[in-house]
Amino acid sequence: MISIALPPLADQPADAVRALVLSGSVSQGPQMAVFECDFAALVSATYGCVAPAQGLIL
Repeated sequence: MISIALPPLADQPADAVRALVLSGSVSQGPQMAVFECDFAALVSATYGCVAPAQGLIL
């Protein structure tokens, strides 16, 4: 098999994803709130944003 999209993940991001999945709060909870605030700041969203499972709403 030829790998065409192998993600270059280091141990730290992989460990963070593993901890999030094992926490049981993948789509809600404190990590999602942090992500929403950080992403809103990144895209300069005036009123914030939400990240539902189906996509991103600004």
